Amino acid sequence: MGKDLKGKELGNGITQRKDGRYMARFTVDGKTHTIYEFDLKTLKKKFSEMKHLYETNSVTNLNNWTLDQFYDFWMKNYSINVKDTTIVARTNNYKRIQEDLGHLKVADIRQSHVQKAINNLYDKGYAYKTILSSKNLLKGLLQKAIENDMILRNPCEGVILPIDYKEQIVPLSPEMEKKFFEAISGQRYAELFYILLYTGMRIGEACALEWKDIDFENKTISISKTLLRTKQYDRKNQKLRKERTYITSPKSYTSKRVIPLSDFVAYKFLKWKTKQDKDKTRNRQWGSTNYLLEEYPELIFTTKTGKSLTPGEAWVYCLQGVNRVNEEEVFMAEMQHRDPELLVLHPHIFRHTYATRCVEYGLSPNAIQKLLGHATLDMLNVYAHPSTEFLKEECKKYNFYYAKDRNDTNEKVIPIDFRKNSV
Repeated sequence: MGKDLKGKELGNGITQRKDGRYMARFTVDGKTHTIYEFDLKTLKKKFSEMKHLYETNSVTNLNNWTLDQFYDFWMKNYSINVKDTTIVARTNNYKRIQEDLGHLKVADIRQSHVQKAINNLYDKGYAYKTILSSKNLLKGLLQKAIENDMILRNPCEGVILPIDYKEQIVPLSPEMEKKFFEAISGQRYAELFYILLYTGMRIGEACALEWKDIDFENKTISISKTLLRTKQYDRKNQKLRKERTYITSPKSYTSKRVIPLSDFVAYKFLKWKTKQDKDKTRNRQWGSTNYLLEEYPELIFTTKTGKSLTPGEAWVYCLQGVNRVNEEEVFMAEMQHRDPELLVLHPHIFRHTYATRCVEYGLSPNAIQKLLGHATLDMLNVYAHPSTEFLKEECKKYNFYYAKDRNDTNEKVIPIDFRKNSV
């Protein structure tokens, strides 16, 4: 009878390790199998299922399993503690290769089968990153097959991916920036795009912001969550549900960060708040259909009726401005008998632009890493742990040079008494 660290009995075959993890062991046909989990309930469930599979010969005869069968087993037993977004990604990645490989017995899959499946994805027009994601999913799946003594080596080894013809992301030039913001002058979400450009936030992070995350007095923005609209995984029935908007923690722990709030960005937030307050006054039913407001009542970026603005909708509003710029450019190019210089822009390019200008303006590499919330940038290890005050000082460089670059704009920043305007 095993016990936990406090001496409580856990049941046959189950103990708790010094690192806090629970461990279950069972023996079938002279071979010992071990399972580890931090959650006792999860461990007991997996322990019961795995033991049953081995004892009923379902696992010892794995050579008869197809890839589809083993994928279902893998998802059920090895995807318990991962986020729903990860499960959705795994499901989509597997579906792309399922037609070519799903019907094959795992023991019969060879490198040539995998190579053909990868080549077919390329022929269907999938992007390099998409193909790589499916290949990595398959490689991880087959690694578990090795650990379960189904195969001796991973048939993904040595598979050649198509050449990565990366589409270069071009940061926004000062000239194109001016044209874009002139085109969206008066548009409902103009302030959002200014904020993205001036902070380097991801669009999902911005959409998840609440007013309590904006500290006008101490001039900081706290980023701790992201808003997504995607399918979710029904763990009980093991299937994807319909698309739903929800807020979750960032996938990377380094995405949680506190960044400085400049006067210009504070001005844009307060300008937006005026719009939101008018929406609430004009619409008595404001927010009544937004279930997210129950848990996040202070969401900043909302529609006129109080629904949450999603990243996809932000892309559409951004594209409206791009189309206006390009329509005028095409007209002028025809008049001047030249090729048009078209604007390519979506919300994530604001982040690339911010990062590029941070480098150009001389911010320290470590500060840029922290401001962007990147987990690993090997060349950006000048300082170990930049403080918030240090980041504020570094951002003054960005604010100074950026204001210098855009000195021809008509947009003026009104001095703010942050204590009076705090929300």
